Amino acid sequence: MSKSSLASHLTAIQRLVDQHGACPSNDDALRRAMLQLLPTLASSCRLEGFPHRVPTRSRYGRKTLLEGPTADGSRWEIAGLLWPGLGAGVSAVQPNGLTSPIHCHGDCPVIVHLVLEGEEVEQVYELIDGPQRMVRAAGPLRRTAAGDVASVAPDCIHQCGAVRRTEVLTFYLKKQDAENARPRIDYRLA
Repeated sequence: MSKSSLASHLTAIQRLVDQHGACPSNDDALRRAMLQLLPTLASSCRLEGFPHRVPTRSRYGRKTLLEGPTADGSRWEIAGLLWPGLGAGVSAVQPNGLTSPIHCHGDCPVIVHLVLEGEEVEQVYELIDGPQRMVRAAGPLRRTAAGDVASVAPDCIHQCGAVRRTEVLTFYLKKQDAENARPRIDYRLA
């Protein structure tokens, strides 16, 4: 997916955020809007099967897309795992490292990662699906000089011990403040 093509999709996402806002009372509307857009994004990434086989509830009994408070009452950081041709798994990652379950079908995922600016994130996190498969961050989530959160590409570790590199699409949904009525979205290709 070219940067220009990705930028056009992010513009569409920004319009959705501008329309629905990002405050907790608008979570349902924003989640529905994002779900409408993500299949187009997945298609542009040459993925098939999204949003089929998306787990809709975490181990905590909550839906996993754009939902769930952190311990301090703010929103969760959100990670969506798209498996090429094999459906998708979606997991919400809390700052303390706890995650909801994901699917791992033995293929390299593309990770669509929404990060709220200013959230505290564990330096290393793991997404585990059963005893034999996991997706593990190859390094820390780190803050750039600009104060955004930069992501490193994780490894997909399978039962056979093979480590496969993945592509990471990271979106930055910046926190709303008093002077900025609408949050802005930035992106990087890891």
